[in-house]
Amino acid sequence: MTRTLWVLAAFAALTAAAFHATLLSDAPWREYRIAYAFAAAPWCAALTFALAATPAGAGLMAALDTIARGAAALLSRRPWAVGAAILVLLLLVAGVVLQRFPNSGDEYAFVQQAQTYAMGKVAAPEPPAYDFFRQLRYLSKDGLWFAPYQAGWPFVMTALHTFGIPYWAINPLFGAAAAIAFWAVAKARMSEPAAAWATIALVTSAFFVLNFSSYFSHGLAALCTLAFILCADRFLRGGHAMWLVFAGLCVGLMGFSRAFNAVVFAAPFVAALLLRKDRFSSLALFAVGGAPFVALLAAFNQSLTGDPLILPTFWYSSSEPLGAPSGDTFLLSAVRFLLLHLWTSPVLLVAYAAALFLLVRRRALDFVDFIAPLTFVAFIFYGGDAGQQYGPRYLFEIFPLMLITAFKAADPFLFTARQGRAAAWAAAAVLTHAAFQIGFLAPRLAREHVVVSERMDVYRQAQQQSLSHAVVLIATNVGRVREMMPYDLLRNGPVVGDEPVIYAHNRGDENALLRAQFPDRAYYLYACGQLTPAPTDSTDDFEDNCPNTAPD
Repeated sequence: MTRTLWVLAAFAALTAAAFHATLLSDAPWREYRIAYAFAAAPWCAALTFALAATPAGAGLMAALDTIARGAAALLSRRPWAVGAAILVLLLLVAGVVLQRFPNSGDEYAFVQQAQTYAMGKVAAPEPPAYDFFRQLRYLSKDGLWFAPYQAGWPFVMTALHTFGIPYWAINPLFGAAAAIAFWAVAKARMSEPAAAWATIALVTSAFFVLNFSSYFSHGLAALCTLAFILCADRFLRGGHAMWLVFAGLCVGLMGFSRAFNAVVFAAPFVAALLLRKDRFSSLALFAVGGAPFVALLAAFNQSLTGDPLILPTFWYSSSEPLGAPSGDTFLLSAVRFLLLHLWTSPVLLVAYAAALFLLVRRRALDFVDFIAPLTFVAFIFYGGDAGQQYGPRYLFEIFPLMLITAFKAADPFLFTARQGRAAAWAAAAVLTHAAFQIGFLAPRLAREHVVVSERMDVYRQAQQQSLSHAVVLIATNVGRVREMMPYDLLRNGPVVGDEPVIYAHNRGDENALLRAQFPDRAYYLYACGQLTPAPTDSTDDFEDNCPNTAPD
């Protein structure tokens, strides 16, 4: 067993070194290169088969059993301690690695929405000289300034912030809760050792860690998904009908934030209810649970768009990429698969496909196993690429469910007296998957820390220079590792002018309009990584004039 663990530790270290060398190189194009993602597959597959087929694999089952039973005992006896440890990890990543910075336009749009709701408004007034403050994910229409997103996630942020919880700490809290909820969902479907390994595979993933350390809405949706499954399980196993109402509440909250996911995720459970004799009463109770959030969403739409059925996205523009499948949507779906392959491990996708096949043969599928395939199909109809993200975030909510399906199918081969080749391969795949994820985590955190540090540079320099009652004109893109344009970088509050420092676009000849709007402020120019006083006669737009910028 000791030899096996040393082999796996060496593999994790080599994986970390390889990713570190690649991700932190001066070639940013390598980050998501498809060929590089494919290259990881043979490496993992070779180690899996080597461990299973050579003397190094002799201790596989013992190693797996030792780790699993220890983790299962800890999760069963002290789940609060495990949750606290995961919370500390996520808070450290959010606070130190990501530096509490909303790293994408989407994330900051959620923060602005929450700040706006805290003011008792659904939208802020359009800022004066709006073109100077235009943001990629914050929109202006009919004199209102708002994000095109549903209200659920920022509403939750606002509610928790009133209790003193910082916005950046909310997702880590949800991540710790989601890990414990995942353990409960998993152990209801497999042995506790298998559920423990599934939980280890979840919480050691960079996909899990970074998304639950961000400001994205996927953490809330993932937690709602797991809570929904727990309530649905209680009902289907003979629990009180009130569990149906709770399940509906969970799906409703998910839908208040991400309606597309809620519809897809609820569909298999609705199908399961339709097979029951009490189908009509069951569906009614499930609907009753979700009704409050449907009403809230309708009220939100009405107050902003004037129509309870029109979401802000459709009110602002009809360009929402949801429609018929096309070549672009199939290509984007393929890219999401490849990114999932890279952000988790190649073992997961192969194991998940094999698990579905085995569960069909055993007739052991339940409604949870149908959610991921339905999601894959549903997103073929969606043409959005998600922009800045930590992995293929549109698939984040189904990542835990894929692990449950994979480990449920592998459970009969693991932690038993069976010592055949299939059992050895299953054990090797589990350990290789864990080693790969752990090896990937450290360099990915290092990479994202560099990205965030580059994007915070203008704000850091403003703080170092103790700017106050100032306007900073951002003239050039930011970031060598992963570029961000000014339209995606501005970080002002919902009411422009309330902050000590205002960040705006440099618009050359038109800057006089901004000076007229804020005549008593000092003006600074951020260009090519330097923050300096802005000349009053500057008309240079600085396009493509910075040395050492990232290659296309």
